[in-house]
Amino acid sequence: ALPPAPAAERRLIARDANKNPLLSPYAWTEEAVARVFRVPAGFMRNQTQERIEALTAERGVSNIDLALVEEGIEFGKQMMAAMIEGYKKPNAVAPAPTAGASGNSAAAPSTSTTPSTPPASRPSGLNEVGRMSVMAAARREE
Repeated sequence: ALPPAPAAERRLIARDANKNPLLSPYAWTEEAVARVFRVPAGFMRNQTQERIEALTAERGVSNIDLALVEEGIEFGKQMMAAMIEGYKKPNAVAPAPTAGASGNSAAAPSTSTTPSTPPASRPSGLNEVGRMSVMAAARREE
């Protein structure tokens, strides 16, 4: 597999309608560029591009086509859904510790309602980079 190129080796691939550049060490097809430019510029597009380029490196290819872009976007959607679920679950589980705090010994079984995923890999707080790394590692293990 090709190692990801440092930022200095990135070159201008294209610019969107607002003149936002697409910089990459890889070659992109016109269809791939057009599709990634439909992702909102800024954080979302940058994260999507990172996922696409990671897939490209994993596969050892040097050209990014529409299929790779779509796969990277789909992975991002799955990550977003997992993050949203992670934010919903603590609210559903939150009342259980309060019951245990009143001296009720039934507090221990309430942990069965928490996800079986280790806390480090569960979305929480504002550490998007950590969540993304954990999710990418989990995807590689599948």
